[in-house]
Amino acid sequence: MLGLYISIPLGLVMKAMPVPRFRLAFSLLCGLGIQFFIFSECIPLSKFGIDAIFPLAQVFVAYTIVSLCPRKRVGWTVTMFSMGYLSLSHIIRMFVDYGGWTITVVTVLMIQTVFLSTFAWDYQDGATAEGRTKNKKAVADLPSLLEFVSAGTCFTQSLAGPCSNFVDFSDYVWCRNDFAKIPAGSNVKACGRALLTALAWTGVQLVLLKFRVLERMSDPEGSMQSAGIFMRVKKWHYLE
Repeated sequence: MLGLYISIPLGLVMKAMPVPRFRLAFSLLCGLGIQFFIFSECIPLSKFGIDAIFPLAQVFVAYTIVSLCPRKRVGWTVTMFSMGYLSLSHIIRMFVDYGGWTITVVTVLMIQTVFLSTFAWDYQDGATAEGRTKNKKAVADLPSLLEFVSAGTCFTQSLAGPCSNFVDFSDYVWCRNDFAKIPAGSNVKACGRALLTALAWTGVQLVLLKFRVLERMSDPEGSMQSAGIFMRVKKWHYLE
C-alpha cells in the first residue's frame, strides 16, 4: 500500500526532471527499489531480495527476443514467452506457498506480461506503413535498452497497473505530442488531488472496516487487497 502512495509524488518528481535520460534512470531505479522493498522477504525462497530480480529478467529476455526475432513473428514469440514465464512463476508459487495470500513478484509479472506483449505487437505493426496506419501506438524503431527496461519496470505501473503503451511512456519522457502541451503547474494540482483522494478513500475504509485497513497496510499477506483504494483514484500514470 505504501508503495502505491509513494508513486504519486514520485511521478511529480519525475515530471520535473529536465533531462529525459534522467527520467529514464529515475523510472528504472524507483521501480526496482519499490519492488525490492516490497518483495525482498515475502516468501521462503526469497533471500537478499532475489525475488525482485525475476521481473527484471523477464524484461531483459523479452528485449533480447525482440532484437533477434524476425519482426513479423515478434508478437507471438514475446507473448508466448511472457505467458510461459508467468505461468511457471504461478506453478512455483503453488509449491512454496500453496493456498497462501503472500504477495510475490507474480503480481509484477502479471502487469509486465501485459506490457511486454502489447509492446511486441505494437513493434510488429510498426514494421509496415499499413500497420502504422491501423495502429496509432505502433513502434517504428527498436528503443534503447535503457528506455525499454525503464518502461517495463516503471514504478507507476509495476505494482498494480494499469499498463501504459510504450509510445505513451516514450512521449512522456521526451515531452512529445500531447505531453509537450501540459500547462506548467498542472502536475502539482493533479498530484495533490490524487493523493488527497487516495487518503480520503483510506479514511472511508478505516471507518467502514474498523481500522482493518491499517492492519493490512503493514501485513504482506493482505496489503494487496487494499490496493483497490489507490486504483480508484489513479487516473493517469504520469499525472497529466
